[in-house]
Amino acid sequence: MSNEIKELDYSSVRPQINVIYYADKKVTYLDGVIQSISITGDVARSCRKCEISFKNTSDGRSRLIDIKMGKEIRILHNKNELFRGIIFNNGRNERGEETITVYDPNIYLSKNSDVIKENNITASELIKKLAKSFGIKTGRIDNTGHKIPKLYIAGKTLYDMIVIALTETQKATGQRYMLQNNKGALELIAVRTATKWLRVEDGRNLISASYSESIEDVKTKVKITSGDEFNPTQTAVAGGTSEYGTMQHYEHNSDADAASKINDLAKQLLNAWNKPKTEMDVETLGVADIVSGTAIIVQNKLTGLKGSYFVLADSHRFTTDGVHTMSLTLSKTLDLPYQEYEPPQEKSSNSSAGIGYENGTSLSVVYESGWIATAYDPALGGINGSGDYKTTASGTKVQANRTIAVDPKLIPYGSIVAIKVPSMPQYDGLYLAEDTGGAIKGKRIDILIRGKKNTANFGRRQVQVAVIQRGNGKADARAIANKWTSTKRQIEQRLNAPQQVNTGGSSKAQKVVEIANSYKGDLVYKFGGKNINSGVGDCSGFTYYVYKQVGIDIGHGTSVQVTKGKKINTADAQPGDLVFFQNTYKRGVSHVGVVTRKGYCVSLKSSEPYCAEHSYTTGYWGEKFMQIRRVL
Repeated sequence: MSNEIKELDYSSVRPQINVIYYADKKVTYLDGVIQSISITGDVARSCRKCEISFKNTSDGRSRLIDIKMGKEIRILHNKNELFRGIIFNNGRNERGEETITVYDPNIYLSKNSDVIKENNITASELIKKLAKSFGIKTGRIDNTGHKIPKLYIAGKTLYDMIVIALTETQKATGQRYMLQNNKGALELIAVRTATKWLRVEDGRNLISASYSESIEDVKTKVKITSGDEFNPTQTAVAGGTSEYGTMQHYEHNSDADAASKINDLAKQLLNAWNKPKTEMDVETLGVADIVSGTAIIVQNKLTGLKGSYFVLADSHRFTTDGVHTMSLTLSKTLDLPYQEYEPPQEKSSNSSAGIGYENGTSLSVVYESGWIATAYDPALGGINGSGDYKTTASGTKVQANRTIAVDPKLIPYGSIVAIKVPSMPQYDGLYLAEDTGGAIKGKRIDILIRGKKNTANFGRRQVQVAVIQRGNGKADARAIANKWTSTKRQIEQRLNAPQQVNTGGSSKAQKVVEIANSYKGDLVYKFGGKNINSGVGDCSGFTYYVYKQVGIDIGHGTSVQVTKGKKINTADAQPGDLVFFQNTYKRGVSHVGVVTRKGYCVSLKSSEPYCAEHSYTTGYWGEKFMQIRRVL
């Protein structure tokens, strides 16, 4: 049954299915004891998985083979190598039946995490470099060509790093690439138009087919406004009533200053949302090289499946008598993993700021993204029109590191404001709203900075803003300015004090948080997925499931869920609320999570760990933050 290990001459192996176990310099054939074999793959996973069940006893008292973790399994199909992988799990019962779980070597892309700092590197160069560092064998690596200017990534798996690099490449060139494993070697293959097609049809090789269609997430009309939300300067509408009726999505985009921008955005969103969501599955006689990422042609009259489809997930099953069947999840589009680059957040060198950073398990300040900051020095030319460069619009004396100019309709005079400047963290801190100017309108702030050179260096920057204490006018500004040092110190102490989780007394909210937290690390992301019980889903499928457990139906899709409940001020967010993000993989609302504590949420995202708790006020998700909504 065993021979000295060597690269086998497969021509001597008998046809059909052969399972070979490599361990302790020996080769062991498991053919005679195999009960079932299944091999599965999904475009959302880094590797393929194989499960093998077999009878590992002949007398009911002792095991025939001592299966060891980390050893290699190879599976042959009609003398051709079908799968090669590493044993990661083994389960057995009192009857001597065992099931081993084997992953192809691409699993190590998900099992290793690190930090990289690379400039002007292609995705293919990055893959080769990572593989060499971690001892991962490589085969064919197609040249991706595009030089990514900067990739600074920390704390992510190798797989996430590669997906980020491939996403940046796709955005720049339009070309997509797929990872695969061939005889134990990692490969990167450019996605090309298929030249050979498997035809699946009635009376030939089709066993079963299913098709479902839903307009739950459809939007037939998109309306976008800019300027002031209640007195918009521009309005764009795309679409209207269709055969599905009128289902309008509305959003306000204060950053769009031209009609053409919101018109284009409305058209883009309508194009993304005006089609029903479909799910298609077929079961057919097996063909070994039809795996996730490949394409087939299907013909079935009753389900209406007709034409070419991409395989998003596959499951191949082999029986001991040589029968091979496969189940395929299909789509008209090939939805490969897509992950935006999240630049690292620079840490502040201003230790006196004392705010805006994690403190134990709480977050001191809940920031709002989407603000623009500029710098001014009144001595170089006042902005408030008083003619006195030493006096603000509220009558206070200007002071660097305290005075900011605001739109008093949005931030009243006398408000204490926390500002985070990711690109120049030395200006992070607390400020007092005490000045204004003709150009300071909407989500715009002017920070008083001394010196022509310093104001020029600051320029125009994206910042994050939190109103810590809302003022009531000029009198408040004058009173707080007179005792600024002590007021600032007291607020910093209060902000940095540990904060208690508060669900507003709602038992349902507490239950929602408990359920959401219970799935951390246990789910795999799949766009459009809703099968949370089976461990697979997407962001809105996850939130739908969580709220359904407490008897609340929030609907399917982020565009539907963002209409539920009422909008809540970011600073008033409570555990159990919904938090929405925008402009991730598409324009507009595109991601959702469950608020778990101040400044944090659990969401099911497309990067590992897929279901995890993360900040919604800082870093990548802080930049993508949209709003909080309360449905409980």
